[in-house]
Amino acid sequence: MFNTNPDQTNTRPAGPFAVLAGEDLTGMRSRLVKLTHDTGIAEVKLPTTINDLPLYLLNEEGIDASLVAVEPLAEGGPSRRVVLKGTCNPGDALVLAAIAGADAGKVRALPATAGVFIQVGTAEEKGIDTQHVLLRPTLKLLVVPSVVAAPAAAAPIAGVFAGLNSTAVNPTKADFDALLAQCEILALSHIALRDKATAMHTAAVANGQLVIA
Repeated sequence: MFNTNPDQTNTRPAGPFAVLAGEDLTGMRSRLVKLTHDTGIAEVKLPTTINDLPLYLLNEEGIDASLVAVEPLAEGGPSRRVVLKGTCNPGDALVLAAIAGADAGKVRALPATAGVFIQVGTAEEKGIDTQHVLLRPTLKLLVVPSVVAAPAAAAPIAGVFAGLNSTAVNPTKADFDALLAQCEILALSHIALRDKATAMHTAAVANGQLVIA
């Protein structure tokens, strides 16, 4: 059936299309890039953080301001090959590699390191470092949680005042020393709980689960 929607003019095909390079992309073919702009003019650049949205595959490289060819990644669409950092196995979730210059635009298997990641594909074969690994586009937000150890149980306080109660009229120095020791234990337990709560809050912020206003 012909498209009769008059609003859908000057649209782009599902396959590769030309766009300006926003930086030197020489030697970056088959890496992932993100769409951005320069004063409103569309251009593509390599991702700069591990949770960028690199929705395009660079098919034809070029220098800054030259026309390059990119292809949009479609969720569940045709499999594509992207440069791999490290190793992977079939079925692994692939995310952007750590951004460190030479690794920009590569993918890697989801690490165990806590953080928020964008899954860009699912590995369909075993891969080794620098291989153009076969992946199926899969766009999903993944959170690897931080592991915070449970706080140590507070010391039992039953009997803390037993010594004083039994010698209420004439408490001894030993009674007061025992009470002081128990108070110190309770104070340390409180500090431990505070530190654990702080660690949990820091981890939640780092994982993107909380935002500090």
